[in-house]
Amino acid sequence: MDKETNKGKKKTNSLVMIILCVTVVMVLLFGGLIYILSGVKTDIVVEAGSKIKAKDIWKGGMRPALTIESIDTSVIGQHSCKVKIMGIFSATVEVSVVDTVAPKVAVKDVETGYNNTCEPDAFVLNCDDATEVVYSYVKVPDFTQVGVQNIIINALDAAGNSVNVATKLTVKPVSDTITIEVGQGMPAASEFVSSKNSTAEYVVTPNATQLSMIGRCNVKIRVDGVTYDAAILVVDTTPPVINTSRIEVILNSNVSYKKEIDVKDNFDVAAAITLDIDNSKVNLNSVGSYILTCTATDSSGNRAKKDINVDVIDSRTVAHTQAEIDKYADQVLAKIIKPGMTAKEKAQAIYTYTRSNISYKVKREKGDWLQGAYDGLVSKNGDCFTFCATAKALLTRAGIKNSVIQKEVTANTSQTNHYWNIIDIGGGWYHFDTTPRMDGTQFFMWTDAKLKEYSDANRGSHNFTRSKYPTLK
Repeated sequence: MDKETNKGKKKTNSLVMIILCVTVVMVLLFGGLIYILSGVKTDIVVEAGSKIKAKDIWKGGMRPALTIESIDTSVIGQHSCKVKIMGIFSATVEVSVVDTVAPKVAVKDVETGYNNTCEPDAFVLNCDDATEVVYSYVKVPDFTQVGVQNIIINALDAAGNSVNVATKLTVKPVSDTITIEVGQGMPAASEFVSSKNSTAEYVVTPNATQLSMIGRCNVKIRVDGVTYDAAILVVDTTPPVINTSRIEVILNSNVSYKKEIDVKDNFDVAAAITLDIDNSKVNLNSVGSYILTCTATDSSGNRAKKDINVDVIDSRTVAHTQAEIDKYADQVLAKIIKPGMTAKEKAQAIYTYTRSNISYKVKREKGDWLQGAYDGLVSKNGDCFTFCATAKALLTRAGIKNSVIQKEVTANTSQTNHYWNIIDIGGGWYHFDTTPRMDGTQFFMWTDAKLKEYSDANRGSHNFTRSKYPTLK
């Protein structure tokens, strides 16, 4: 009995000892954890641009291994920084990044031309600062004052720290660059010079081609016996001019507004000008007067905007005059006929325009040549009579001798009627049929024999009595 009691007491004592040991270890571990975590600072202040080190965040005493998260200290303000302790425990430190140091700036002297400005940063060689620095003149220089001027540059960083540095500006008696509008022509050498009492002349000049293009042209100017390098900057700041104020279209017709609008530019050809058309207020299916807005933009980005009147009319109620048709024909010729063209080149331009700018659409009305020309020049749709009447109007206004042939329909020919032109540019009469055909054939200045061969092979497409017309080549 006593032996069993003693054994029980020993077991109890051993269990108590184990519990005590575990408790001591736990207390030590917990205390160590509290010590480690309490050793990390909760917030610190660092200078902008500096690197955070372990000693910056540890309060003191024995320091465990610390892994510090990288943060951007070039940004002034509050940052949260994660810290790993002994690779096991984590803590967060609030970092306040401040900038109390003024920029360190090295400057240089600058030379510029008369009346040519330069920015304050042109004087800066280099700058040492943790944050972005903005430069300004303490007093803006007089760029029209020839000679040497003392300049003070202020350097201000993002935190408001600033420093003033002294330097010098030399203004030459000649401008480094002058700006002209493209097409303006060669400026006088005196435009580069500060004093009207000085004698100025070009030593090296650009050619006419260079001055007609946008860009920089280098020159040399001799002023009072001294030669200076300079440049002419050719720019385009002039917007296009929209000349069209009114467009007339036929009820229910198709219209290409861009082809109807005449626009000119001091530099770009018409094809290089972008036209944006807002025709949302135009109703081609209802007779009336509407507003179309056209925006023209040239290759330099200059922009012009104009409201154009669009009159939708019912052509059946309008009797057209020869003067009206001549006006529309002249507008087309002004676009397609170039100075120096031969008669044949003019005829070719008229042929190409008529064939390419009219959509084929069967018309019942025949015989009214003014109406036919109007349909082609304004409505831009119609059948062979429209093509023929349009070519007739254009050829006549261009001074090209012309006449019209009407197909003779017989039992041996196709039963469709047809009209086409003939022209004489000085070497006799030739066929001139601008109406497009399914096979793509173009009948520009065809001899009679060539056309007869084609007609015979195509069911008498161009059958006519030759005795009724001028003798054809």
